[in-house]
Amino acid sequence: MSADALFSSDWAAALERELAGDDDFRRHAGSWRASLLLVLEADDFHGIREERVLFLDLAHASGHAVRPALPGDDRAARVRVAGPAAAWLDVLGGGLDPSTALMSGRLRLERGSLFSLLPHLEAARRLFAAARRVGIGQSAATELP
Repeated sequence: MSADALFSSDWAAALERELAGDDDFRRHAGSWRASLLLVLEADDFHGIREERVLFLDLAHASGHAVRPALPGDDRAARVRVAGPAAAWLDVLGGGLDPSTALMSGRLRLERGSLFSLLPHLEAARRLFAAARRVGIGQSAATELP
């Protein structure tokens, strides 16, 4: 998978469609009232010339706002996860579990706490599964591994 489109407007729109069509995500994320920033750090090796930040507003589990971050989104987000392209590519390619990436420091939880995310682990798992489907071009009908 290439990092070229990762966290772009088109990629965000595709993720929003995946989340909107994922009944299991909506069911598991029903109580997750959070906004998240996913940060792809600049990485010349992977062709990422500047930081890319994706904003996800999960109010009512609708995924109604999945887009590149706008000014002010950083203040509004309750959770911020950042990392280099290599880590994101491993996570979104399915080679690295998001929890393992956070626990090992490959991705960093810069805002929020693991404790506050515990009640939403299945929703987060499904969110990343949707992101993997977007990242590797599989259809929304693909089962979780």
